[in-house]
Amino acid sequence: EPVFGPEARVMIDEFQDTNELQCSILEHLGAGALLMVGDDRQSIYRFRGADVEVFSRRQDSLAAGGDDPGGALHRLDTNYRSCREVLAFINRLFASPSFFGARFVPLECEREDGPEHAPHPSVAPESGVLADGASVGGTAAVELVVVDLAGDDDSDDVTGSRQEAEAEAAASTAARLVRAQGWSRRDVVILLPALTHAELYQGALRAHGLDCYLVRGKGYY
Repeated sequence: EPVFGPEARVMIDEFQDTNELQCSILEHLGAGALLMVGDDRQSIYRFRGADVEVFSRRQDSLAAGGDDPGGALHRLDTNYRSCREVLAFINRLFASPSFFGARFVPLECEREDGPEHAPHPSVAPESGVLADGASVGGTAAVELVVVDLAGDDDSDDVTGSRQEAEAEAAASTAARLVRAQGWSRRDVVILLPALTHAELYQGALRAHGLDCYLVRGKGYY
């Protein structure tokens, strides 16, 4: 028995993390239309039974005209969040053969940046790799710090070695920004995907003479 009537509109977010059974259930709910939003490059739940091919097959079907005369494919390639310089870097990096290559759809910037949104004027590309145009007033908007783990391949704790190296690189960069380039410590934020190794970053910052404030949860100051 359908759950919804033909006037209902249902949106399914993170559609790349569904599987065929879930998709079949969604399609039999009786809604008049389904809006499925997803990105196959963000598929991370295969270990929970997600099948990114479900997303890919429907995307290819809609792109080719499909069997549903009312279906349409809309690409969300306009970015309203990041400045042009950051997007120039991302577009060049992700379009390289080492990442997504020709599969990557470049993002277009629709953000109007005023002076209050400009990158900090003292960032310099001392150890980074920049995309063409990824600078403002001759200074870098993006800096890529590469951590060299050469010689650590035989370590019993590869993850620990990697985290220690990244913590040291982050702390060293923060110290340079504060001492050599005149940043205030409150202008520096290090975002971590998890707090598992937070103490390594705290220790590295303190070793460089920088006090730090750890925030647990979804917000930071």
